[in-house]
Amino acid sequence: MTTLPTPGTPAPFAELALAFAQALVAEDYDAAQAMLADELQSTLDAQALGSRYQALIGDGDGPPIDVSVVSTLVEWPERQADDLGWAYVGIAGEDYVEAITVVVARQGRMAKIRSIEWGRP
Repeated sequence: MTTLPTPGTPAPFAELALAFAQALVAEDYDAAQAMLADELQSTLDAQALGSRYQALIGDGDGPPIDVSVVSTLVEWPERQADDLGWAYVGIAGEDYVEAITVVVARQGRMAKIRSIEWGRP
């Protein structure tokens, strides 16, 4: 597996992953849904995204205090031809640490999130 060649410099796919996580944290589920690829949008509406996010942070006390890209990959075993990158985004509060993993893919001329894994491995 290959990581991004320039540590500390976010790739556009990592920026999209972070923006998606930040939209979830801000409870702007419509904005988060707009970042999804068409196929994923058809299965996850804004309300479903909100439910998944709230289940992720569960009974955590208070809002997240840190949302950051922890790890990225540009090559991995399940990579598809239009995939731009894989990003693991941490979401931490006072008494919890959770994460989402997203795959960002090319959809036409846009970068969109084609898959989401909820929670830490």
